[in-house]
Amino acid sequence: MAVSQTYWQAKWYTISYRLASIRKRLFKVLSMLIFLIAFTDIANGEDIFVGGNLEQDEVWTSEHTYIVTQDLKVQRHVTLTIEPGVQVKINQGRGIFIYGSLVADGQIGDDIDSIRFVANHQSRWQNWKWKGLIYIGVKETQQNILSYVSISNAETAIDIYVSENITIQHAHIYQNQMLGIAISNSHTVVIENCRIQDNYDGIEIISESSDTTSNIQITHCNLKNDNHNIYLYKKANSILTSNTISDNHIEGANNGIWMDNGGGISTGINSIERNIIINNGNGAGYGLLISLDSVLIKNNIFWKNHIGISYEQNATATSVLNNSFYENYRSVVLSDGSVQNSLTNNTFTINELTFSEIGETDGTFFNHNNLFPFESQENILSNTTADDISIGWNYWNTINGSDIRLLIWDQLDDPALGLVTFYPILTEADTTNPISPPLLVKKQLVNELVSLSWPGNPEEDLSGYRVFYGDFEDYRFTNQLEAGTDTTYILPGVSIHDSIAVTAIDVSSQETGRQVLGHESPFA
Repeated sequence: MAVSQTYWQAKWYTISYRLASIRKRLFKVLSMLIFLIAFTDIANGEDIFVGGNLEQDEVWTSEHTYIVTQDLKVQRHVTLTIEPGVQVKINQGRGIFIYGSLVADGQIGDDIDSIRFVANHQSRWQNWKWKGLIYIGVKETQQNILSYVSISNAETAIDIYVSENITIQHAHIYQNQMLGIAISNSHTVVIENCRIQDNYDGIEIISESSDTTSNIQITHCNLKNDNHNIYLYKKANSILTSNTISDNHIEGANNGIWMDNGGGISTGINSIERNIIINNGNGAGYGLLISLDSVLIKNNIFWKNHIGISYEQNATATSVLNNSFYENYRSVVLSDGSVQNSLTNNTFTINELTFSEIGETDGTFFNHNNLFPFESQENILSNTTADDISIGWNYWNTINGSDIRLLIWDQLDDPALGLVTFYPILTEADTTNPISPPLLVKKQLVNELVSLSWPGNPEEDLSGYRVFYGDFEDYRFTNQLEAGTDTTYILPGVSIHDSIAVTAIDVSSQETGRQVLGHESPFA
């Protein structure tokens, strides 16, 4: 029997209607599922994927983990606020660019819940890096603060370019490929109470393209990195001025602080004050290398560096004042072309090879320093130029001219060299200088107790000694005792194999920062 076309049309219409009805129901179900999934993500604090331009203020809360899948750009006049406890994961090669404001404060009241910026690694075997936090053209009127944050596994953790008024405090910046913090052509950046470690370079400060970098403050930080802990570079015709490195612990890099000059002069003083600069050099480098002019180096402790301070060409009109140089391989080296520099009121104690090598006599002042060599040490001060130099008014731990002559290498040892005149001499240690550490501290086991002994200090303003023991880290001991004015001390409850140190203290009532200010000696 033949079936009409109208029948088939009607049949197809019925089937199409039913299919459409099914599609609508499926769409409703899927929409409901999508809504429930999104709601569940929000309720349970699931990942939120971010990237692109941030055009309006936004707050990231601790209920979520934020994953940066594309470069995130915080636009001008926009503020991104990150609350305590937030974890930000960044995909490979991506970064957060700040043109406006980033406020990431990981502290509420007395509670600290650090904000973490980490690479979005999917397994422990991955070691790729993300770009970092990049500040570009941030203005002084905008608020930018990183506080109680940790940043790791970036190419450069924080990169600040042509920006102003940025504060980084209580941050842990570690295991980044190149730099912990890079600052270029910027002003008024404060880096304080930060731990910057295990990066290739710690902090880099640069001025370039006839621009200025100024008022960068690095204070109360702990820096332990591979190559440079702090690197400053003034490129040709640019200005690097009024920057301060103070009250930091700077340890264990190829170079503690490297101050380089690509040409031209500065227009203000950069200062390095009250720092502990120790164990830098790795057999070839420096605690501090200077190739800038007008640097003030004051009240620092240089301990166990390969070279404490090296003056290169363009190191002009610097002042090294009231520093303590203790157990460095070489303490101070002045290279040819480093003119008009002064070293005054410093204390040099049992440095291994030389205390000072003078390779430039033009305007070089070496006066009112206290020098404490090993008992049989010779040639601690050398004149490596053909010019004569007078370095009177220093204390040599002896008043015997023949003994002092053995401590000097000059024309009398090599006719090609200039003569060093060392009279008049100080007959007593200058008490305005840092007090010296006790020499030749010995520990012995006597009746199963640790007995300490040392020769007395020569300074007239000596008030006594302190004994330290226990864990020693970041130039601190866990325990200390007042030892009085005696030069022997019995220390019960301590192993002969433990780390033990003695310091000398003067009559000053100053307590805060006693060691770097010179009122208490370095650890002997």
